[in-house]
Amino acid sequence: MSSHELSSKLRGCTPPVIPRIQEERVCIDFRTITMDEFPELLNSFIDIEGSL
Repeated sequence: MSSHELSSKLRGCTPPVIPRIQEERVCIDFRTITMDEFPELLNSFIDIEGSL
């Protein structure tokens, strides 16, 4: 999966995850995520992996 495809899938999650792409890598600024939001972030990646 390309970085742009992953970024698009993350933006389509509920709640949306808004990454940036730097040198073809998907980057998430963890300073903007609270500890309470980490399980939702993890579930977003699990959902994306399950859709492959």
